[in-house]
Amino acid sequence: MTGNIVARRYARALFSLGRKQGLPKLEKLGEDLQALKSVIDSSDTLRELYKSPLFSSDEKIKVTRTLLAELKADDYTVKFCELLAEKGCLGFLGELTALFKGLLDAEK
Repeated sequence: MTGNIVARRYARALFSLGRKQGLPKLEKLGEDLQALKSVIDSSDTLRELYKSPLFSSDEKIKVTRTLLAELKADDYTVKFCELLAEKGCLGFLGELTALFKGLLDAEK
Protein backbone atom coordinates (compact mmCIF):
# COMPACT_ATOMS: atom_id res chain seq x y z
CA MET A 1 0.00 0.00 0.00
CA THR A 2 2.81 2.40 0.82
CA GLY A 3 4.29 1.98 -2.66
CA ASN A 4 0.98 2.89 -4.23
CA ILE A 5 0.75 6.07 -2.17
CA VAL A 6 4.30 7.06 -3.09
CA ALA A 7 3.74 6.25 -6.77
CA ARG A 8 0.50 8.24 -6.79
CA ARG A 9 2.16 11.31 -5.27
CA TYR A 10 5.04 11.27 -7.72
CA ALA A 11 2.77 10.59 -10.71
CA ARG A 12 0.55 13.52 -9.76
CA ALA A 13 3.54 15.80 -9.22
CA LEU A 14 5.03 15.00 -12.63
CA PHE A 15 1.63 15.30 -14.28
CA SER A 16 1.05 18.69 -12.69
CA LEU A 17 4.44 19.92 -13.83
CA GLY A 18 3.94 18.63 -17.38
CA ARG A 19 0.38 19.92 -17.59
CA LYS A 20 1.68 23.48 -17.32
CA GLN A 21 3.61 22.84 -20.54
CA GLY A 22 0.65 21.40 -22.46
CA LEU A 23 -0.58 18.09 -23.80
CA PRO A 24 2.42 17.39 -26.09
CA LYS A 25 4.74 17.64 -23.06
CA LEU A 26 2.49 15.30 -21.06
CA GLU A 27 2.49 12.78 -23.88
CA LYS A 28 6.29 12.92 -24.16
CA LEU A 29 6.67 12.39 -20.41
CA GLY A 30 4.35 9.40 -20.58
CA GLU A 31 6.28 7.94 -23.50
CA ASP A 32 9.58 8.43 -21.68
CA LEU A 33 8.32 6.74 -18.51
CA GLN A 34 6.93 3.82 -20.48
CA ALA A 35 10.17 3.43 -22.46
CA LEU A 36 12.27 3.43 -19.29
CA LYS A 37 9.91 0.96 -17.62
CA SER A 38 10.14 -1.35 -20.64
CA VAL A 39 13.94 -1.28 -20.60
CA ILE A 40 14.06 -2.01 -16.88
CA ASP A 41 11.41 -4.75 -17.14
CA SER A 42 13.43 -6.47 -19.87
CA SER A 43 16.54 -6.75 -17.68
CA ASP A 44 16.84 -8.76 -14.48
CA THR A 45 20.04 -6.87 -13.70
CA LEU A 46 18.37 -3.47 -13.93
CA ARG A 47 15.38 -4.59 -11.86
CA GLU A 48 17.73 -5.79 -9.14
CA LEU A 49 19.80 -2.61 -9.32
CA TYR A 50 16.80 -0.36 -8.69
CA LYS A 51 15.33 -2.50 -5.92
CA SER A 52 18.56 -3.27 -4.09
CA PRO A 53 19.76 -1.15 -1.17
CA LEU A 54 23.31 -2.32 -1.96
CA PHE A 55 23.61 0.23 -4.76
CA SER A 56 23.92 3.89 -3.85
CA SER A 57 21.64 6.62 -5.14
CA ASP A 58 24.58 7.99 -7.13
CA GLU A 59 25.06 4.66 -8.90
CA LYS A 60 21.35 4.44 -9.70
CA ILE A 61 21.32 8.02 -10.98
CA LYS A 62 24.31 7.35 -13.22
CA VAL A 63 22.66 4.27 -14.76
CA THR A 64 19.35 6.12 -15.12
CA ARG A 65 21.00 9.06 -16.91
CA THR A 66 22.67 6.66 -19.33
CA LEU A 67 19.42 4.83 -20.06
CA LEU A 68 17.45 8.04 -20.53
CA ALA A 69 20.12 9.52 -22.80
CA GLU A 70 19.86 6.45 -25.02
CA LEU A 71 16.07 6.84 -25.02
CA LYS A 72 16.39 10.55 -25.89
CA ALA A 73 14.18 11.41 -22.94
CA ASP A 74 12.90 14.87 -22.14
CA ASP A 75 14.87 16.91 -19.59
CA TYR A 76 11.87 16.84 -17.24
CA THR A 77 11.93 13.05 -17.32
CA VAL A 78 15.65 12.95 -16.61
CA LYS A 79 15.41 15.29 -13.62
CA PHE A 80 12.32 13.51 -12.35
CA CYS A 81 13.96 10.08 -12.53
CA GLU A 82 17.08 11.43 -10.86
CA LEU A 83 14.86 12.57 -8.00
CA LEU A 84 13.22 9.13 -7.85
CA ALA A 85 16.65 7.51 -7.69
CA GLU A 86 17.84 9.92 -5.01
CA LYS A 87 14.77 9.19 -2.88
CA GLY A 88 14.98 5.43 -3.46
CA CYS A 89 11.69 5.35 -5.33
CA LEU A 90 12.64 4.00 -8.76
CA GLY A 91 11.30 0.64 -7.62
CA PHE A 92 7.84 2.20 -7.93
CA LEU A 93 8.31 3.12 -11.59
CA GLY A 94 5.84 0.51 -12.84
CA GLU A 95 3.02 1.73 -10.64
CA LEU A 96 3.94 5.35 -11.24
CA THR A 97 3.90 4.87 -15.01
CA ALA A 98 0.47 3.23 -14.90
CA LEU A 99 -0.92 6.00 -12.72
CA PHE A 100 0.58 8.69 -14.97
CA LYS A 101 -0.99 7.00 -17.99
CA GLY A 102 -4.37 7.04 -16.25
CA LEU A 103 -4.04 10.75 -15.55
CA LEU A 104 -3.00 11.38 -19.14
CA ASP A 105 -5.92 9.35 -20.52
CA ALA A 106 -8.32 11.33 -18.34
CA GLU A 107 -6.76 14.60 -19.53
CA LYS A 108 -7.26 13.66 -23.17
